[in-house]
Amino acid sequence: MNNKIKYYFISSIIIFLIIIVSIILFLNNSYQASINKSNTANLSSNAANVIIGVAASSNITAMNFAIHSGVHYFREDIALNKSQEQIIKNFTKDDARFIGIIDYETLNISTSCNPIISNCNWTLDDWNSIVYNTIRAYPEIHIWEIWNEPQLAVFQSGFQNGSPYNYYLMAKSAYNIIKAYNSSDSVLCFGGDNVYDGQGIASINDPDFRWASSAWQYGLSKYCDAISLHVYTNDKYLLNQSIPYSNSSLGFIINNQINLYENLTGKPIFITETGIPSNNGTGIPSYILNDSLKKQAIFLNQSFSLYLSKPFIKGIIWFNLIGYEHKPYNLDFGILNSTSNINLLRKPSWYIFMKYINESNYR
Repeated sequence: MNNKIKYYFISSIIIFLIIIVSIILFLNNSYQASINKSNTANLSSNAANVIIGVAASSNITAMNFAIHSGVHYFREDIALNKSQEQIIKNFTKDDARFIGIIDYETLNISTSCNPIISNCNWTLDDWNSIVYNTIRAYPEIHIWEIWNEPQLAVFQSGFQNGSPYNYYLMAKSAYNIIKAYNSSDSVLCFGGDNVYDGQGIASINDPDFRWASSAWQYGLSKYCDAISLHVYTNDKYLLNQSIPYSNSSLGFIINNQINLYENLTGKPIFITETGIPSNNGTGIPSYILNDSLKKQAIFLNQSFSLYLSKPFIKGIIWFNLIGYEHKPYNLDFGILNSTSNINLLRKPSWYIFMKYINESNYR
């Protein structure tokens, strides 16, 4: 074999070995990537572009713990008092961001309001004044949600009497006041319309969706940067489980209803409340039973994965940060629990939640 042939032969062997090694490395990296993916709670790449947070808590220890763990976004009812103003200011300096709700708490109205209480007969002018004063008292807040669940009677009073038209007028004036003060602030409409009541197949005939449709027909789209929805199951089923009376999975029902809101509005969507309790509570209806720590963690992962599969969803807020006793049922929606004044118990749902937090680019 002459030198030229030897050269080509050896070169061919070397090239062949390089190709084999490259294939092995590629297969190994692909395998490792699949292993890593299986350990990330089914995270979607869309998580990087979504605000992920939790309902704020009056427990300062829990709030500090969450912030220092990397949680940056919190949803909070806003009151006009110096104490809350200072707390929000301090947390913001510590890298927290807030979605502020202007609602009955801002107006200092009890949710059991009745006409004999003086400030329950408030007017649109009173509302405009409150909005004006609130955004100036909280310059740290740049996402504003207009009311909390205005469709529910328990949260209705004065000018906010459940009328879609009155809500439209409130959102319109609030939007104009907020944008005049800071045009880059964002306004969320619908106040967390409830996606599913747990009682049947959600559809365009759902009372909450009809309320939203009516408000939208008045021209609400001009005064919203996004809409906010609340997703609770009020049921004992996970998203992958079939609902006996509908022959559909819970996830299928919720998915379709969220799509209806997107089709109606064409706006970005914030899920400003979603969650299930980790306990059965006391004296609760039978359809809420069978909750547990494990089930709460599974629901969090399933629901977040569903939301993140939709590019129009831009915010997800879990309800709630720390053990919340929802009277009269004493339901615990928290992903943390307090074991003492200084110690916090992290539930399984906390660790799933933090995986999603770590995927988000929002700070």
